Amino acid sequence: GNLRKILAHVEKTAGETAYAKELSGNYVEASRLYDMALQKSPRDIGALLGKARCARALGQMDNAMSGYLQASKIAADKGDYQSQIAALTGIIEIRPNTFTAYASRGDVLYGMGQYDRAIEDFAKVVELDKRNLGAYYKLGNSFFKVSRFNEALRTYQAIEEINFADPKAQACLAKTYLALGDKRNTKKAYDRFKELASYSTRLELKNDADWQKVLSFLGESE
Repeated sequence: GNLRKILAHVEKTAGETAYAKELSGNYVEASRLYDMALQKSPRDIGALLGKARCARALGQMDNAMSGYLQASKIAADKGDYQSQIAALTGIIEIRPNTFTAYASRGDVLYGMGQYDRAIEDFAKVVELDKRNLGAYYKLGNSFFKVSRFNEALRTYQAIEEINFADPKAQACLAKTYLALGDKRNTKKAYDRFKELASYSTRLELKNDADWQKVLSFLGESE
């Protein structure tokens, strides 16, 4: 037991010493120490992130990218959202047009309830990938969560323009029109939804509280 404690202390010290070296700008030595920490535990997210930061500071962008990607994946596996955000942010800083990194970071932020920050990321995905329906939905849903209903409406209308036969877009429009107090368009979107929706799409909405508001407002039962 004692030996393990001593080793744990050594391991901790390697990471801590590496971080101190990194802060003082000695990236080569810091990187070597992060490597030592990673030899002992290859899934040490802190050491992976540290090594990636050092690689970036030394201008080794490919190494930095692969370190950030690895850290992001392991952080996702472990449910360590803060580290995942740090890794994805590193990827974005090196390659600002990587829309998948924005999309992933947006998902993490949305899951954490940080909708305002998620909005920025999903807006960037949509800007980089104009026909990314998934990102449009997430952007619209993030606006809806923070009661920015006019912006949510415009986003769902953009989905409708891209894919006119998508019943989910109509469901989102109905919820948003209701939130805006626009009764006529709530009904219109709901009627269109009924024309388009399959049984499974209706089932998916069963536990959606905002959808239930639409149904009870219109006196419909699903």
